[in-house]
Amino acid sequence: MPTTRSTTAPTDVPVATSEITVVSALVDLASREAGSRRDIPWYLERCSGVLSTDHALIVFTEPELVAGITGKRRQLAPDAPTRIVGLPFDHFPRARDIAEISRAFEAGQRPPTASNTTKDSPAYLAFGWSKPELLAMVAKENPFQSRAFWWSDIALSEVAQPLHDQSFDGLLSSWNGHLHANVLWETDRSEYAHSTQFYSSTPFSKVAGGLFGVSADHALTFASDFAFEADRCLESGWPTIDEVLLGVVVDRQRSAATLSYGPWETLLANFNEPRLAAWHRFRLLRDCINRGLRDRARNHFLQIEAAINNGRLSLSIDEHRELEELRRLASS
Repeated sequence: MPTTRSTTAPTDVPVATSEITVVSALVDLASREAGSRRDIPWYLERCSGVLSTDHALIVFTEPELVAGITGKRRQLAPDAPTRIVGLPFDHFPRARDIAEISRAFEAGQRPPTASNTTKDSPAYLAFGWSKPELLAMVAKENPFQSRAFWWSDIALSEVAQPLHDQSFDGLLSSWNGHLHANVLWETDRSEYAHSTQFYSSTPFSKVAGGLFGVSADHALTFASDFAFEADRCLESGWPTIDEVLLGVVVDRQRSAATLSYGPWETLLANFNEPRLAAWHRFRLLRDCINRGLRDRARNHFLQIEAAINNGRLSLSIDEHRELEELRRLASS
């Protein structure tokens, strides 16, 4: 792991242990780009949810931001194992791809999955592509002897909150598997695996890049598979966001994965089962039915019905009607 000006909380001497290590990063993309991208003060005002975790936390950030993040972490979780690692953005694992991504975009090769010209900049793509490798770097060293490693965007709590009877730390601790991811869109890999333009016009899976977890013994495989997809995407000349590439990797590793489903707002609320945003799950279910993905549709039905039966997912009258319509479609 890079050691350029790293800072460790005093409680790490002697070395602390933690069954979970949360990994995050903060870089100043706003100062590098024109436009209205969120700046560092915006993130520093909204990162308390992640910085207050009692799990071990490692944050990669630019050297000039180390002191500020370290101070905030010490205020919020003074006894928690911590490393704030100063790493210039140019040294992030996929920052080397920025020039090639820029050339593709300048040539008009910007796929619909990276169509937001303000947000989906070459540097933003490179940052997203760096997440799995940063996670793997931490897992390889495993400074806190953790069994699992979670990537969390540093301002995750600005968008997603757990339900009142849950907590961020408790949810991460409750998971025990090889790979956890949240599916935003549901698509079979066979529909896009041989696309000559690589996601430029074909359907795609999409997995939330703001929160995903891997076990200690699976982190390197996960990062290697992601790097392969990023390289393949770059070679195709149609670079796209990390959430699409994560979708490909998760689909390839589906047998080892535990999946949640929902929009970004329910990354924590729907962590273990559908609790909110039934409309989103119905949309995925309808998509699976229309595409003939019978096994996936059956899994959606089972999880939805279990959550309804145990009283943890409430449906409106219209949603009950829609569910019955989906049952008829699935059986036809």
